[in-house]
Amino acid sequence: MPPRQKMKKSLELEQRFAISYLRFSHKRQAKGDTVRRQMKACDDYVRRHNLTLLESFADKGVSGFRGMHATKGALGALLDKIETGALPDDFILIIENIDRLSREPTYDALERFTKLISRGVSIVCLDLDKLLNRETINKDPSLLNTVVMMMQRGRNESETKSTRVRESYDARFEKAREDGLAIKGYRGPAWLKVQHRRYVEHPARCDVVREIYRLRIDGLGDYAIAQTLNQRQVPVFEHCAKRKAASENTGWYPAYVGKILASRAVLGEFDPRGEGRPFDYFPKIVSPAVWADAQDQKRTRNTAVYGARGTKHHNLFMGLTHCVHCGATMTMTQNRPDTDDRPAIRYLVCSNKRRHAAMCAAVGMVNYRRIETAILGHLPSIPWTEIVRAENPDDPLKELDEKIAATRDELAGYKDQNATYLELVHVAGANIQAVADAMVETQRKAEIAEAILKNQQNERRTKAALTRPGLIKDALSFVEAMEKAPERDRYEARARLSKALAKIITRIDCDGTSKHVRVRVSQSYDLMLRTDVENLEVYGQYAQLPLKEGAKPGAPHKAAYIAKLVPLHLPEPVFLESFVS
Repeated sequence: MPPRQKMKKSLELEQRFAISYLRFSHKRQAKGDTVRRQMKACDDYVRRHNLTLLESFADKGVSGFRGMHATKGALGALLDKIETGALPDDFILIIENIDRLSREPTYDALERFTKLISRGVSIVCLDLDKLLNRETINKDPSLLNTVVMMMQRGRNESETKSTRVRESYDARFEKAREDGLAIKGYRGPAWLKVQHRRYVEHPARCDVVREIYRLRIDGLGDYAIAQTLNQRQVPVFEHCAKRKAASENTGWYPAYVGKILASRAVLGEFDPRGEGRPFDYFPKIVSPAVWADAQDQKRTRNTAVYGARGTKHHNLFMGLTHCVHCGATMTMTQNRPDTDDRPAIRYLVCSNKRRHAAMCAAVGMVNYRRIETAILGHLPSIPWTEIVRAENPDDPLKELDEKIAATRDELAGYKDQNATYLELVHVAGANIQAVADAMVETQRKAEIAEAILKNQQNERRTKAALTRPGLIKDALSFVEAMEKAPERDRYEARARLSKALAKIITRIDCDGTSKHVRVRVSQSYDLMLRTDVENLEVYGQYAQLPLKEGAKPGAPHKAAYIAKLVPLHLPEPVFLESFVS
């Protein structure tokens, strides 16, 4: 082999990429040493073998017993990246031991393990200190036996713990059935309190629950009941509040009202396992007749449209629409049910305003159909090529890559400092308190660096996606497919279009009072819409882009369709006063 090829092959062999994965089952373990121990062992292995750590995945407080970490957790995200080819081939996955990868039944855990191996991934179990891949296992088959034994041991340990915990809770429930005393560690329904080891009524909260049932029997739905309670300034049950800060909550939510109305605990019943075997345990705060009447009065007229649920996929802009007055998300409603002979008109309304009028200053709603029609009709006119060129005059990823590398170096430095401090703890005569304080401060800086690194990586992914050519073309093809799709395929077509639009549109600000809408395309281009005019689609376009040849920089804005791009520094039109930041 020629020397040049030998050198190239040597460099390729030296450049190895690694990804770390850590997991622990319960959030309280984060207060212990498990995170530091797993991260330190990984860092030591990376340095010892001269690897490049690409990314770290962590499932904190996620059990591996039923595979939740692989379906909804960080391991699932890692597996998706492997399947889509988003990661380099032949990288090394570093885990503390095989338990971290899975504690599922042995066959399921082995299947996950072998699937990774078959995709070219090499797995390092730090407690074994061995590289596991197709080559090493074929060379030494006993390694696979060791892996299976470790999987079986981990599963047996989890099953034993699960059985003991379940038996402990079953014993508590059985004791509660016999003596009626409060269960230790279980506070019970929110409208009760524990007094002298028994559940008793919390008078004020029980009155609220009874009022909720009265309102339901009077014909009010979940939204209307939540709105009524918020208008009366009835405090929500403390531990059920969705909090913005430690000292405030955002009031009653329809979902929680619905849970109270569906709960049989108001009848005094307790079904701890949800197995349909309830027993009388709590104080009864409403009669069976009232509970039955409330269920009978459940509203059949449903005017709310819950995003992609159902068969229509009504809202193409889920997660993008916000109220310009309070910043809350916009939710969809309609003027009549789908079962009515007349077509329903759908509107976007501020979710805060819908729950409680005092929470938002907006008055009115915006017509959803007109927003969708205007945006889809204007897609071909969006100068995507100029937008990408203006936002990315140079390589958009080079500077980000340098920042990411610098942040990683900074994070590694903090970890090295903590390792040094840890060694000082064992040195005779060391000031333990000073070392501990330094470790806490360094750990704080490391956590900040990790957050910055995560944001930088997210920004890189976003910019890499935005610089892809053809996004507008893809969206237009989905629009055409949606228009041609038969009714049975319309949901799927609209779902694909919604996903494509989310790559183009970053935010939609809606003003229910003035009926004006600002659509932010990428980072530097806005469309201005008015939804109170039936036939006029786009009133203004603003872009931080070079003026096209022939455009007049000083041209005044008019309440009319502006076909050319105008610079962002020109005076704002009067009908956009709500959007002036």
